Amino acid sequence: MKNINKATVLGFLGQDPLIREVGNGSMAQLRVATNESWKDKSGERVERTEWHNVEVWIPAMVDMIQRNLHKGSKVYIEGQLQTRKWEDREGRERVTTSISVRPFTGCLIGLDMPAKDSESRYESEASSRPSKPAPKAPSKAEPVFDDGIPF
Repeated sequence: MKNINKATVLGFLGQDPLIREVGNGSMAQLRVATNESWKDKSGERVERTEWHNVEVWIPAMVDMIQRNLHKGSKVYIEGQLQTRKWEDREGRERVTTSISVRPFTGCLIGLDMPAKDSESRYESEASSRPSKPAPKAPSKAEPVFDDGIPF
């Protein structure tokens, strides 16, 4: 069995996206907040916010992010966890884990974008995935049997 490294997040941008020029293109850095809430033993509601660092490396998505997303935007993200070691200004070693959205392995969908931009949203997502041929429709003369197991 192959390994799987996949992270899925549905949350809100905690700040405006940061667009950086790298090499021959650009990338977007996002801070995404997800919330979890529950009632404790005394019946009081408790809420916890988890912050996620996200790096988007797909040029069409970076363009869409720059044009349409801002602090508070609701986003759905699929990517891979990536951990990096680096040194801060004081020379201390730091470790950062982020969700990396790359071509063919990730996607980002802005869920509260205006309707006029929804087409570019899906074009950006589609550009990151390999195209699949459309399934062949059965002819009317040919009966359709579904003998597959439903699970």
